[in-house]
Amino acid sequence: MRNGTPCLFYSILLLSFFIGINGCIFNLSKSSFVVREEKVDGANKVVDVSRLKEGGKLAIIPFRAGAGVPATSDSEKASLMFVKGVSEVLLANNASLSIVAVTEADSADLLIKGHITSFKQPKGLRQRYFGGGQYALTMAGKMIDQKTNQDVFYFSQHLNSKDKEIDIKELGYQIGKKIGEFILGHIK
Repeated sequence: MRNGTPCLFYSILLLSFFIGINGCIFNLSKSSFVVREEKVDGANKVVDVSRLKEGGKLAIIPFRAGAGVPATSDSEKASLMFVKGVSEVLLANNASLSIVAVTEADSADLLIKGHITSFKQPKGLRQRYFGGGQYALTMAGKMIDQKTNQDVFYFSQHLNSKDKEIDIKELGYQIGKKIGEFILGHIK
């Protein structure tokens, strides 16, 4: 029995050590995962303002998932909502750019194309519907003059939200609206 007591003591000590370490790691990972709701970061640059002001037919190619980003139905939907966001802003403000369908991209003067560079959504039903999760989307692309194959502008936009009402599709739509407003700001 004397030999069993130190073994029990060391087992309890070892168990409490592992529980303490797990508690510390769990708390550290929680505190380092703090992101503001609906934070927008953008890096946009116009390369050829005169070409942008010239206007013409614009085709917006739906973005594909970039390197390391899973190609899912949600990423495709976010990409289509991006196209909708840009189109709605430009059409509502009678811009000098007329939007043409992707099927008519060959006849377009300008193209917007790019990739989804990061994509994050809550894992599991608990995080998705009861909070604790986060949606995040980053898209990067450029507008190209099809005749000269020169860049007109390029952009990178990131948007995230902890709000469970704002899903990945809504983030794609909001990024599209931001880019549409960016284009309008340089046309007028």
